[in-house]
Amino acid sequence: METIATTLYHRTALPHSPAGDRHPAIIFLHGRGADENDLFGLAPYFDPRLFIISV
Repeated sequence: METIATTLYHRTALPHSPAGDRHPAIIFLHGRGADENDLFGLAPYFDPRLFIISV
């Protein structure tokens, strides 16, 4: 197996509920020619209880 040294750039949107609560997460994975910012604009359209990670 070959090891690849890389950096994982990401953005997160924290849930709009108490910090002690458990939160489901959704991960946005972009395609070729895009970056972590492209799909992050969709975050406001998802359930505010989600922890959103855009990679």
